Amino acid sequence: MTQRPVTLGTVLTVLALTLPLAGVGCGGEPWYVDEDGDGFGTTLGEGRRPEGAAVVDGDCDDTNATVHPEADELCDGLDTDCDGVVPVEEGDEDDDGFLVCAVGGAVSGGLMGGDCDDADPSVHPSADEGCDGIDTDCDGVPSGAETDDDGDGYVECAPSGWRGASDVKGGDCDDAHATAYPGSLEVCDGVDTDCDGTVPDAEKDDDGDGGVECTVVGEWLGAPGVVGGDCDDADAGVAAHLAEVCDGRDNDCDGQPSADELDPDRDGVVGCEWVQPWLGAPGITGGGDCDQEHTAVHPGADELRDGADTNCDGVLLAEEVDDDGDGYVEMPVVEPFWIGMDGMGGGDCDDTRPEIHPDQAELCNGIDDDCDGEPSRAELDRDGDGVIGCMPSQWQGGGAVPDGGDCNDFDGSVRPGASEVCDWADNDCDGLVDDDDPSVAAASFRTFYRDDDQDGFGVDTDTTEGCALPDGYAPAAGDCDDVDRHVHPFAREGCDGIDNDCNELVDDDDPDLDLALALTWWPDDDQDGYGDGTQQALVMCAPPDAFWSEDGRDCDDGDPNTHWDAPELCNGLDDDCDGHPDVPSIGGATSELGCDMCTTAFDYRRSNIHIETYDPCDLDPLAQDLCGNRVHDVRWREDATVLRPELFVFLPPSAGTFNNNLMSWVAHAGYRAITFGQANDVHLSDVCSSSQECTIAFHEEAFYGNDVSPYVDIGPHDSLDTRLSVLLHHLNDTYPSGGWDQYIDPNDDGPMWQNIILSGWSKSTTYLVYAAEMEQVGGLLFFSNPNNDLSDLVLTTPACRRNAIYHEDEYPLFDFPDQQSFEIGFRSMGMTGPTIDMDTERWPFPDGSQIFTTGTYKIDRPDCTAHKAVAFDNCMDTTKLIRPYVDIFCRIGDVDPSSCP
Repeated sequence: MTQRPVTLGTVLTVLALTLPLAGVGCGGEPWYVDEDGDGFGTTLGEGRRPEGAAVVDGDCDDTNATVHPEADELCDGLDTDCDGVVPVEEGDEDDDGFLVCAVGGAVSGGLMGGDCDDADPSVHPSADEGCDGIDTDCDGVPSGAETDDDGDGYVECAPSGWRGASDVKGGDCDDAHATAYPGSLEVCDGVDTDCDGTVPDAEKDDDGDGGVECTVVGEWLGAPGVVGGDCDDADAGVAAHLAEVCDGRDNDCDGQPSADELDPDRDGVVGCEWVQPWLGAPGITGGGDCDQEHTAVHPGADELRDGADTNCDGVLLAEEVDDDGDGYVEMPVVEPFWIGMDGMGGGDCDDTRPEIHPDQAELCNGIDDDCDGEPSRAELDRDGDGVIGCMPSQWQGGGAVPDGGDCNDFDGSVRPGASEVCDWADNDCDGLVDDDDPSVAAASFRTFYRDDDQDGFGVDTDTTEGCALPDGYAPAAGDCDDVDRHVHPFAREGCDGIDNDCNELVDDDDPDLDLALALTWWPDDDQDGYGDGTQQALVMCAPPDAFWSEDGRDCDDGDPNTHWDAPELCNGLDDDCDGHPDVPSIGGATSELGCDMCTTAFDYRRSNIHIETYDPCDLDPLAQDLCGNRVHDVRWREDATVLRPELFVFLPPSAGTFNNNLMSWVAHAGYRAITFGQANDVHLSDVCSSSQECTIAFHEEAFYGNDVSPYVDIGPHDSLDTRLSVLLHHLNDTYPSGGWDQYIDPNDDGPMWQNIILSGWSKSTTYLVYAAEMEQVGGLLFFSNPNNDLSDLVLTTPACRRNAIYHEDEYPLFDFPDQQSFEIGFRSMGMTGPTIDMDTERWPFPDGSQIFTTGTYKIDRPDCTAHKAVAFDNCMDTTKLIRPYVDIFCRIGDVDPSSCP
């Protein structure tokens, strides 16, 4: 503490304060008792001032000479300068026995100075420096273990009551590097990054080659000069910083030895000059391989004619070298034996001249320019006529210029200056041939004959001459009728009353009659117009008498009432020769046509069936789409006293009706039958593809006439539902006792669908599916459709009332075999019954049968297909299908109601 000087001002001030109270000594000067002799008193004296008395008052402690108003304030815990205040730094606020200031004298209680935080009793010069982040022992700094020198949030000591600048953690094993602290990710840097007490093996240089296994991340902090990426830390010859040497190892750790340390051609020799010992792949015997693609090339190999330095001595064979640089060598270049330069050709016949090689164009010079063994034909005189092919102006060889321009050097008669004749050749090499050359010799002309009917034979009376056949003429004569192209000397004699082959003989009088064009005649002893096809036939134009017939389908030539197409009577005989005689059965006569519909008065003819046809517009003037195109055809048996209760309605295909035979069979089986002239011109598959919504709209408009589809334009009066209603009402009015009323619904006057069997062929069957979905019909019969998946539809009509017929040879659809495509469609509608071959099975069919096939007949007509053969009149073999078809109709009408609702 600094000693302050005593000034006059101070003395005067003190006197002023004390004069009123103090005594005055001799001479009038006051004095004060000064016990401690510091020149300042405390008590005003009386009488004469004694020696040593103070003349100045204000001593606040007259027992301590260091305490007076002019004293310097010391760090002693006292009011040394008597100003009435002890400085704060001389106090011990935290009672830890230490003052803030540095003690300068004796302090009561033995207090010491140097407290750097008098608010914290744990902080003072004698305190232990703990790990709390502050200067606990007041030496000016925290201990080194308490400082986060690298700023990573960790100090070296273990924090206890941390009071530093921030919350840190302890245990830093390396406070010089911010990447090293407890819990840090151990990286390849050469130090204990995560402070777990160990450095990973991958960061150690085990083989002492200056490399470690791991890849150095950031700055390497370990031993100087170490690099990462050592792929073999047990081998001092392998490290990422080492140079690659020829020893088979991956010395530089780039993933593999150098390319020239490999042996891709497996000849035991590598490309580099190897260093012993070899530590790579086994089997290597040496180095210096100059071609590692080919096994045959390596030092010590035999030199081969392959275009390569086979023995790696740096020298090729002479014939392997392209001396003239034309891209060809002398030796043959044959793949795969040639392993030399790509694109090199062989067979150079002169390797000193680049203009001569196999790919060179042949010049007119008498030299073999293209190395094919001889000059071009144009340079030679092969036929020995003294003229070569190329022109003299083209000659580029030496010596005399030969005559040139021979256009055929294989024929000595052909050359410039020769005579032109009719032989389709340019004899004089002037570029003109035969009639086009005005110099052609007339002596070589041929004679041609006028041929008006263009049959290749002309008349003798009209000829012309020339080299080539002119239009309207023939090269041969002898045509006896130049108007008919089928009459000429080479024509086939047929049965037409004409001399076809111009030999003046006709038909059977001509021994050259072509029997393939004649007629076949069979004996017809009973004169019924049908011959016995089992007897010897005559092949000629006309039979010798009337006891012959062109039709050999009589199975009994002694009975004029038995022959093909005769009325089939219920007499046990095969009257119509179809192979199915009418055999009586127990309980009454049963026709070959089935269903107990045969009577002694009945034979199978359409004349026994009543047929009505109606124009839709006559029935309903508001109908439009079918007027003048199709009709409704109605049929029923006139001879049957009791007809079947079901009405059979047939929907034709897009091509039209053409189903008269089929509907006659239906009528013969006892049904009232209607062929319904419905419009089927738009193909559903063409407009709707696989859209269910489009399909339903399409059918709804066709069936009910609702305007819901953009693809068809069918009004209510043109719909199937309305037209059938109108037709049924007309039939009921016309034939009131005909039983037509049972097909009319008394509730809405529409069709009584449960009494109606619906049938259709081809495209029209899709309408049947919709009808069976919307209404419960009496039965369904599909002909050759549907062949698409209908499993999403819910049909009101029971599955047991659905039936189908298709031909086994139907065309394939949907990439399935024929039969499978239809089976899939029918099965998807719930038709689970067995498939029956109606060519072999007979009524009654097995229980539950629903799908029927036919495939035994073939009809030889170009416009007939298996698809048409099922229901198209012109393609149906009525001799074989009558019986099985009528059996099918019996099946539909005789369903057991106890098993099928």
